[in-house]
Amino acid sequence: MKGMPWTAPAYDQLQPQGVPDLFCIAVDDGRCTCHAEQGTKYEVEPGVCRAIARDGVYNPFRKPLEHVSPRTGRQGEDKGEGATKEQPTAVAGVGGYWPKPTIPQDYSPPEHQIATGMN
Repeated sequence: MKGMPWTAPAYDQLQPQGVPDLFCIAVDDGRCTCHAEQGTKYEVEPGVCRAIARDGVYNPFRKPLEHVSPRTGRQGEDKGEGATKEQPTAVAGVGGYWPKPTIPQDYSPPEHQIATGMN
């Protein structure tokens, strides 16, 4: 199937160590590029590329993602006092959308400072 690299006939008789997982990026000027999980460019039709970039793609061979708690950095649920169960957030290329931004809208980056005493 076009745009689905894990369905290639080469995999019919082989025992692969892994299967390709596509990550596609579309930009406003019309370009769209896909890469496999190993960082190699993977050619797909422009319409398929844009669809994957926009909506993600289901890969039946991909292992489920494990949720990592943003507060503890540990896998699984955070069982701290007052903790609430968090829903996993999909990322672009996997679920087709970016996670909600964590930087407040009124954030101002720090200003440049000149270091002193570095002689």
